[in-house]
Amino acid sequence: MHKVSIAFPISYGDSSPYHKYMPLIIQLKNDDILEKCYGIGFSRSFRITDEPVKKMVLTKIPTRLSRFVIRLFCKIFKLPLYYVYWSKIKIFDLLFSERIARDNSNIVLTTPLLVRTTEKAKNSGKTVIVEAGNSEPQRENRRIINEYKKYGIKNQFIYGNSIYKDTCIKSLDLSDYIVCISKVSMDTYKEAGYDMTKFRLISMAGTDFHIYDVRNLNAQPAFISTAFHSFIKGTHILLGAWKKAEITNIPLLIVGDLCEDMQEFVKRFGPFPNVYFIGTKKDLQDWYKEYAAVGILLSLSEGAVRVTPEMMAFGFPMIVSIDATCDLVEDEINGFVIDVNDEQKLIKKMKWFAEDWSRVYSMKKQVLNSVKTRKMQDYSLDLYAFVKEIANQK
Repeated sequence: MHKVSIAFPISYGDSSPYHKYMPLIIQLKNDDILEKCYGIGFSRSFRITDEPVKKMVLTKIPTRLSRFVIRLFCKIFKLPLYYVYWSKIKIFDLLFSERIARDNSNIVLTTPLLVRTTEKAKNSGKTVIVEAGNSEPQRENRRIINEYKKYGIKNQFIYGNSIYKDTCIKSLDLSDYIVCISKVSMDTYKEAGYDMTKFRLISMAGTDFHIYDVRNLNAQPAFISTAFHSFIKGTHILLGAWKKAEITNIPLLIVGDLCEDMQEFVKRFGPFPNVYFIGTKKDLQDWYKEYAAVGILLSLSEGAVRVTPEMMAFGFPMIVSIDATCDLVEDEINGFVIDVNDEQKLIKKMKWFAEDWSRVYSMKKQVLNSVKTRKMQDYSLDLYAFVKEIANQK
């Protein structure tokens, strides 16, 4: 019987952002085709229920080494903090690549970041499926490098690193199958000339947030951008346009931490009037209920951004880049789709909402209808069906 191993350098469990993989893992276990599931561990507050714990090979070593040793090293030698994240990936890859290559699996599902795992699995005769979480790597790298040059940013994030780009490209080239998580993302690979027979589109355009269609009469109007804010998320484009728009009656709330590149941008090009940097909010489902908002995300590169369907679950019309639509946002129907280079259109649409906030409510029905049909577990179950299809072919 053909067996499947799964390898992601993440924490699993229902309190983890990566709980989306658990239905896949459970289904493979129930079919008795799960060989091993490799990962960092379970999230701290997770309680084990029916998870296939005996099939899971987990270690905290990469996290602990990167968090303490590598972070100290970066601080002493003034290196970019993304090396902390990158070191976790590399340590995980080093720890498990040989073991994965030798286990009894015929198929390995993994991320393009684990290039050593991909290479050794292929050399062992295994079929490798990689989940392309971002759009095409060359395009991604080129876009962010151009933005860094434009603004003279020194504190650059990992997406501008050529080693990161080359790692993803090598894994994608070695893989037998590539899963794209949005049509928008898959089109970037098609445009780059990839062999599209390797690709399978499995949409991640869903959310586990409850659909909130209650009219809160006390809801506050606001523009909201939620992300780990870096240049790849286009937050610098939003702030630059906001400054020129001179909107004074509605605030812009920046939710989430600022990456080093964005910290540099804000320090150099600020202040930004009527902008509030909120920081991380762990209770977004409750917090969003306080607002009648327009969501904004201008990503330069995405696979399928989680924030877009989450905001839409509250009826927030979206102003998004083409990459951040998550295949959900339709121009002038449930929001607006903006070319990141078209600053004037971005300013115009923000002003259009600010001049008459009833337009937010008039779009709400279309917004909610766009996110009612799909949950995150649907992605996991569709991915399971695809992996099982491959297993049956071998």
